Amino acid sequence: MALNSNQFLLALSFLIVAFGAPSLSWGLSMAASAFGYALFWKVALTSENRFWLGSIWFAAIQGVQLNWLATTHYMGPLILVVYVLLAIVLGLQFGLLTFLGNGSMTWRQIFGLSGFWVLMEWSRLFFFSGFTWNPIGLSLAASDYSIQFASVFGIYGLCFWVILTNLALLKSKRIWLFLALFPYLFGFFHQFMWEQKIGEGKKLSVALVQTAIKPEERDPINGQKHKHLHPLVQWERILTFLKEKETMHYDLIVLPEGSLPAGAKQAIYPLSKVKKIWSAFGVPEAFPLIESSYATNLFWLQSLSNHFESAVIAGLDDHENGKIYNAAFYFTPHEQKVNRYEKQILIPIGEYIPFKPLARFFAEQFGIHGSFTSGSRTKVFQGVIPIGVFICLEETYSHLVRNSRKEGAELFVNITNDVWFPGTRLPWLHLDHGRIRAAENGVYLLRSCNTGVTAVVDCFGKVESTFPVSDTIGGVLSTAIQTRSYPTLYTLWGDLPILILSLGLFFSEIIQRIVKKKLLGIRLLG
Repeated sequence: MALNSNQFLLALSFLIVAFGAPSLSWGLSMAASAFGYALFWKVALTSENRFWLGSIWFAAIQGVQLNWLATTHYMGPLILVVYVLLAIVLGLQFGLLTFLGNGSMTWRQIFGLSGFWVLMEWSRLFFFSGFTWNPIGLSLAASDYSIQFASVFGIYGLCFWVILTNLALLKSKRIWLFLALFPYLFGFFHQFMWEQKIGEGKKLSVALVQTAIKPEERDPINGQKHKHLHPLVQWERILTFLKEKETMHYDLIVLPEGSLPAGAKQAIYPLSKVKKIWSAFGVPEAFPLIESSYATNLFWLQSLSNHFESAVIAGLDDHENGKIYNAAFYFTPHEQKVNRYEKQILIPIGEYIPFKPLARFFAEQFGIHGSFTSGSRTKVFQGVIPIGVFICLEETYSHLVRNSRKEGAELFVNITNDVWFPGTRLPWLHLDHGRIRAAENGVYLLRSCNTGVTAVVDCFGKVESTFPVSDTIGGVLSTAIQTRSYPTLYTLWGDLPILILSLGLFFSEIIQRIVKKKLLGIRLLG
């Protein structure tokens, strides 16, 4: 049966937007940011059922774009409930946006609705620990030019611009064309200007380790204990990866989140066996002082730092005063002091239990019986260069990354572990968020991931190099970089201007509607 024109537009808009993510298709992503939503609104805004039409359409799009979440291999079947609920909630938000529009909008209404959507996306920060994945503005990260626009108003500014551009197409094609092209023109001249101004920066030789250790290999899991790799074997793999690439002096070595089992300070390694493994690499002089006959992961990492005469960053769990932290440690050669950053934003159920006892039931279905303690502040490691470190999904929180830049970070490092969602596009989606953080703040980003995407991203959000993404292949991305950085407006003022602007535009529209209704009521009474 042939589709009529409205059905065709709905289907076409769905395909463009659903598959218009930078990690899926750069072409469709650019199309989505320019006219993908407009094709839908051309039909929906004249419908009496536009709220439900918008809700169902956008929820279905989230079903496609968040399909990485529907992975039961490690997360269990209850993750499907989370997946469906998120798609529904995001769909309802978009349905409300569509409901507030109509087929004959003024420019004030268009700007007001663009501001309303920014407030909707910002409101997601306050659901549990926040849900930052999949902002509409991410589609502007498809181009190395349009992503530069994030340096002005950040990700929420990109969201505002995408909605504004799509709604403008329903009003004026000339203004729409200007709005659609502006981020690319801005990005071209912005990058050209700063390329001339930025100095060479500090040159660093870096080794980004991709461990490629599955959960059942890292820790003994009931029913799969035969797959477990002894921690000594895991360390031997890491040393082998690094020695294979030891063709240069390293200034910085980075290992991913939760690099090894047993946490930071649990003494589980017989020192005699540790020395035997190290002796194969001919470096007994690397050992720090130790009084025990058993070593910890901190001992291993300090030995690594001593041997390579390199700063080392690694993610490990840590117990202290009855609390457990998901932490990043920073080591410098031949130093006794160890610096630690505690992850501030924890994943509900996976890392902390938000509501007891109901949430405890769900947590136990995922094998979680306790909670991490969240860190209280941003920290910048001082060493070869001031480094701001983020753990896993913290990279998707623009205000958190900006805080690090404000405190002096000249290099960003993300350590993460996306192995819990094997065979999905999550690693690439995660990388796109990291690219935006680099562009927002004008800072280089290094990513060390258990299973990918281990990468180097420059200060303009452009990917310089990557290690092959794999759930099974580990190794080291070894490269030299020039850690250039430059000041951005987003670092200066953050999200506040776009939030104030959005709030003002939206309330201006609401007040206007209230006034119109009152005037209409007076006329009817008269």
